[in-house]
Formats: sequence, C-alpha cells, structure tokens
Amino acid sequence: MIPEEEEYKPFIENTVMPFLTRRLHKGEFKAFDGLKLYYEYYTVKNPRGAVVICHGFTECIQKYKEMIYYFLRRHYMVFAMDWRGHGYSGRQADNLHKVYVESFQHYITDLHNFITRIVIPNSPGLDRYLYAHSMGGAIGAAFLEQYPLTFKKAILNAPMIRMQTANVPEAAAFAIAALKHFTGHGKDFVLGQNQTIDNDRFETCAARSRARFEYHLQRRRNNELLQTSGSTYDWLYHNIIGTHQLTARRRCKKIITPLLILTSDHDTCVKNSGIHKFFRRLPGEKHLCLVKNSRHEIYSNDTKQSVGAYYKKVFQFFEG
Repeated sequence: MIPEEEEYKPFIENTVMPFLTRRLHKGEFKAFDGLKLYYEYYTVKNPRGAVVICHGFTECIQKYKEMIYYFLRRHYMVFAMDWRGHGYSGRQADNLHKVYVESFQHYITDLHNFITRIVIPNSPGLDRYLYAHSMGGAIGAAFLEQYPLTFKKAILNAPMIRMQTANVPEAAAFAIAALKHFTGHGKDFVLGQNQTIDNDRFETCAARSRARFEYHLQRRRNNELLQTSGSTYDWLYHNIIGTHQLTARRRCKKIITPLLILTSDHDTCVKNSGIHKFFRRLPGEKHLCLVKNSRHEIYSNDTKQSVGAYYKKVFQFFEG
C-alpha cells in the first residue's frame, strides 16, 4: 500500500487520486465574519469513525491526499478544511501569498463551526478523531481545551506549541511583531519572508521524502492559490500569544481527550522543549513519542518502512 520513493508519483496519480475522487464531497461555508472557508470530506462504506485533519502553516488539504487515502482504506471518513488565509479559503490580506489572521482564537472558532456545521451532520453517530499537524496542532490543542468532549482521541503531530524564530530570540521577534501590529504595519511580510516559492529547496524543507516534497511543490507551482508562502507580523504576533497560552496550567488541565503527541528529532520549525512543557502539564491519558530520523513533517519520511511504521503508530492509537 505504501510506495517507495521512486513509486510515489504514479502511486498518487494512478491509485490515490482516482480512489479519492469517487468519494469526495466539497464545498464552502461562511465563517463568523462572512469569510468563505473551503472544505472537503470523504465517505466510505461502513465507517468505523470520522477523522478531522488540521493542516499546518502555509499548507492546505491538497498536501494530505496520501494520508486521506490511508485513513479511508482503514474505513474512516475524513474531513478537512483550509484555514483562513490558506488554500482555497478566503483571504484577509492584500495578496494570496501572505498568512494573516486577526486573532488566534479565530482559528478555533472556524474549526468549531466546521465540526458543528459540516462534520457532525455528515457523520451521525460516529466517533470523531483529530489529527492535527504543526500550526494545526496548536489550533487543535486550543480546541481540545475549549471543547473537551468533541473527540474520542487526538493526535498532535509536531504541534506548534513554541515556534522556531530563526536566529531571532522569540522575545525579540514578539516585540518587533507587536510594534508592527500597533503601528499599522501588521499585514507586512515578516522580515525574511516573501511571496515566492521559487526558493523552496528539498535540502531545507520539512520533509525527508524528496518524492513527496517535489510532487507537492509542482502542484503549488501550477496553482497560485496553493502558493501561500510567508507570515505577516500580525500572524506572528497573534500566534505567539495564542501558543504561549496553551501551556498555562489552568488551560492544560481542561484537556481530557486521550492524546498522542509525535515529535521529530530534526525539527527546524517548532521547539520540542515547548511540546514537552505542554505534555508534562496534561492530565489523563497521554503519550509522547519521538520519531527518530525524521523532520518536522514526520508523516513525510523517505522509506516505505518508516512511513509504514508511522501510520502503524497512528492506527494503533486510534484503535487501541
């Protein structure tokens, strides 16, 4: 079922995409502020549950087609949405490449509306499971704090509890972002960010799989809506505030959903120290697993064996 690197592109194009197309339902719903948010869901006969996938920063649903396929083959329905400012969802910034948000809480509100208006009505009676990566993992963690009875189990994959801020200390990055926010320049690109994906290179990307990286990069090059490429100062400002609140003891103790948190040993996007702090403060059933020889996109490893081992962990947790 899982391809080797050289088999990846024909596997996606000849096996995965036809299989998904026959099961795809898609649409838009209006967010609380009128912004249109794009979603997809996939049906399967005799489903054992419904999985909600939350993608990461500058990603979109289209990057998760392989994962959706594996969930469907395991007899889960799958639901996913593009976050505001990403993919086929609406934008609030002045160009398609910028990631902008007016409050971290808006992401949680969007997810709640998606679940209540799209997921639950289309998966009646099914147990719900959360799979959330990176920025989506931070949003998912906040959602579990605010709506603790929604999911039976949840997986946070390299969650953005604390983000890496390149060579700038986080406190300094926040101070600069706050200055830009309060002086009316919050929609400007953060210094070092830009509106092109031309400089994306496998050597510095978040995946160990060259085949997966190159396939998705080509899809992005062919579609401007998938070329979201960098953060604005307002996004940085609101996300540092939002993610720091995640580790407050009074908030962590509200999470009662059984959790599996997966971390990478070569992560250049998020800080594992922040994840460990969050994990220590969680009550109830919780599991922390370091996946060796992986990058930030742990699901995008470079051998059939490593990818298979990853999904084995995922399914064992959901089904155990």
